[in-house]
Amino acid sequence: MKLKSLFKFLTVATLSFGSISVASADSDAEALRKVYNEKKASVYGVKGILKLNITFNGQAQNQEAPLWSNATCIGDGILVASYASLSPQLGAGRPGLEVTKELEGLKLINAAGEEFDAKLILHDEDLGLAFLALDPKGENAAGWKATAIDISKDVELKHLDTTVNISRHNTNFRYQTGVTKGSVATILEKPRKSYQIIGASMSAPCFTTAGDFIGITVASSSPVAKGQQPQAVTIPAKYIRNLVEQAKAKQAELAK
Repeated sequence: MKLKSLFKFLTVATLSFGSISVASADSDAEALRKVYNEKKASVYGVKGILKLNITFNGQAQNQEAPLWSNATCIGDGILVASYASLSPQLGAGRPGLEVTKELEGLKLINAAGEEFDAKLILHDEDLGLAFLALDPKGENAAGWKATAIDISKDVELKHLDTTVNISRHNTNFRYQTGVTKGSVATILEKPRKSYQIIGASMSAPCFTTAGDFIGITVASSSPVAKGQQPQAVTIPAKYIRNLVEQAKAKQAELAK
């Protein structure tokens, strides 16, 4: 495969996350809308530039690809996202291929389209989690206002349980939120508890019909067959909580 064609393939893979659809109405629609309306402001868009240095069979090329993802506010200026949506695995295991990645210009975007400078402060590739923080030295930092999601509860789901999944669109839909009514299709116990939720979007949060935070959707770290993409799974709140103190310590360093 030529280097140019390979880059086009990798770029498509980079931008393939985050499809959003609208929830269908049913007799429980009013209750689901209540959850949606209470939680949607805590879901932010994330945009930035992924800079790539690609070396394939001795040929090197530098490229840039725009990215769009979602992040959920879980604390004072701290948000959680899917690491794969910010730094996807590109051509892993392909002989002769080396890819070096660098994130630049990260911005958090609210429903009004306001942009706030952000930093990637912590990530865990095994869990598939990334933590972002508002840059206190950023231009609009003083205007930051966000309501954090309560991640203190541990929710146990069963097959066919209904979920409320919230995502934020990019500029094509003027940064508005979208919502889907999800359904628990698969419950995974290893290597850790996680759920396959139909209708969940990559890097976006899922909630119960009572409004309790379930977790966010990430790319599974489980091995996949050659040529296949990692599956999207929703990782529970407790794994996010385990890293919050580390994220706070990293956030504090931004103010120095």
